[in-house]
Parts: sequence; C-alpha cells; structure tokens
Amino acid sequence: MPVSRFCIRLYQPLLQVLIKRMPTESLSQPDKKVPDPLGFFQVVHEKFQEAERNAGGPLDVFCEMAGYKIRLRFAGPALVPFILPALEHLIAAPCSAPALTICLWDSVSTQTRMPPPPWVPDARRVPYFESGAPLLTILHWWMGCRQRQLIHAGAVGSAQGGVLLVGKGGSGKSSTCLLCLDSPLLYAGDDYCLITTKSAPHVHSIYSSGKVDAKDIGRFPFLAPALNNADHLDREKALYFLHPHFPGKISAGFPIRAILLPRVTGRRETGLKEISASESLLALAPSTIFQLTGAGHEAFKRLNEMVKQVPSFVIELGINLAEIPATISRLITSLSE
Repeated sequence: MPVSRFCIRLYQPLLQVLIKRMPTESLSQPDKKVPDPLGFFQVVHEKFQEAERNAGGPLDVFCEMAGYKIRLRFAGPALVPFILPALEHLIAAPCSAPALTICLWDSVSTQTRMPPPPWVPDARRVPYFESGAPLLTILHWWMGCRQRQLIHAGAVGSAQGGVLLVGKGGSGKSSTCLLCLDSPLLYAGDDYCLITTKSAPHVHSIYSSGKVDAKDIGRFPFLAPALNNADHLDREKALYFLHPHFPGKISAGFPIRAILLPRVTGRRETGLKEISASESLLALAPSTIFQLTGAGHEAFKRLNEMVKQVPSFVIELGINLAEIPATISRLITSLSE
C-alpha cells in the first residue's frame, strides 16, 4: 500500500477521536482549520523534526514485538521514563530498516508546540495508566494490519505454552497474572497482549507492567520493589514496572494452550470447569472491541478463530494463593503432552 494511503487509513480514526475531544471554541475559529489526515501527519512530523533540533538530536530505542522491529524515536529524554519502563523487556539491537518508527516528544522540554488538535504538552502530565500501556492505539492499528490482534487479556505460561486470562475489570485476571510472578510460571502481561491465530494460536507480550487496585497491594508483598506510584495510591491503581526486578520472569510470548476466565469463589481451593467457545468469546470480545479504537469485524473474526482452536475454562480462584499458579501450571502441562 502506498505510504500516503496507509497514513490516511491509520490517522483517520485518530483524527476523528481528537476532533471529538477538542474544545468547542477551537473548532469555531475560522483560522484554525482541521487539516486532512495526511496533511496533519506531515505537519506533525515537521514539528517533530523541529523538536529534535531543539533537543539536540534524536534518541532511538529499538524493540522487537510480535516478530517486528520497532523504533521509538524520542526528541530528547523527557518522555523516556514515561514510555520505556513498560516496554523494557522488548528492547533489541538497532537495525537499519525498522518495520515501524514512532516519533515522540513533549512541548515543554523541546520548546516545540504540538499543532492542534492538542495532545499532552508536558511529559510530567502523562497519566500513570498511559505509562503502564504506552502507545496502545498506535500499536493496535499497526499490528492489526499485519494479522496481529491486540486483545484485552493477561497471559502467563512456560516454555511448554501458556494461558490467556480474560474478563472484565475486577474479575481477577490482573491479580492472577501478577501472582504467577511468585511461582515457576512466566509472565507476558496482565491487561493487554497481542495474538496471532493462523495455524496455532500464539500470544506475544507488549508490556512488562502490571496494575492492581491499591487496596490489594498487601496481597503481593514480593512486588513492593517494583511499585512505581506509591505516593499516589489514594487516586491511582498500583502500577508496577516488572522487568528490572523480575527480568528472568518476563516472557516475550508462547503458544496458547487454553483460555481462562477467573472467578473469585471465597473457597479455599482453586478449581477448573470447562466451558464452551461461545462463553469464552463472550468474555473476551466486548472488552477488547470496546476498549480499542477502530476494532470491529476483523478483530471479532480473529478472536472467534482463536477460541475455536483451544479449550476454555473457568478458573475458580481459591483463597489459598499458592494453589492458583500451581493449578494453571498443571493445566498447561496436561494440555502440552
């Protein structure tokens, strides 16, 4: 696809979202016309080049994600601590021809104002949840054009394979995934992952971050060194950046052996109950499609394809926490034989 047509396809949904979020007065002024998507992209890129010059040159970081080399090009260091911690486990050697380059800058540190529609002008104002899942919409759109579907799910496993944990917020998927860091299992994410569904389903890690409700941090004392926002727990979820503290526990991905729907029971023991593919799809599809701008028929098709290829279970979470990862581990072993 020609670059211009790809840019239009990629930026049209973004422009629509930004227009909806612009102040009414900025749209009513005749001298502030909203450019076409490709024109807006070109203006923004010129501003990025100006920001590069003001900041003394670009800072490039390369990541390998779902089989692709991606270059994060920062105009100066200000945004690095807000973007890179969740992606640190994917850092790769530089390459001359990355598949995707994402240009990043803030207006304050580079003295380069972002053209309207307005985005975050100051790196210090990046919200904590954006740092936990940086560049989510861009990665969703770009990967979707390459048969990789971003999904709302967590993933844990081993060299044999792993499981997806799916369900709405508060169902226990993040807690279950983070709990597995204190077990032999590996961690590939607690909230967002990428999947491929052709031939055999496979999950790819995006972020090595994790979030839980602040009231629940006492359940995870082993995660205390990784807590990033201890001073803001009165208004934010607890955000953990895991790779520096658990480098050997973060996995880039593995084959999907099963899909699990967590359910808190209050009983001591953890159990599994097999369910249908349609029940699994009902738990996975709505939260994935509603949370991701532009997700629709193709996303649903990929999710439907995946749930038909692997078994699904409700995992009834018991209060004996050590038994939860042990139950998942036994399931993975049985399905991998």
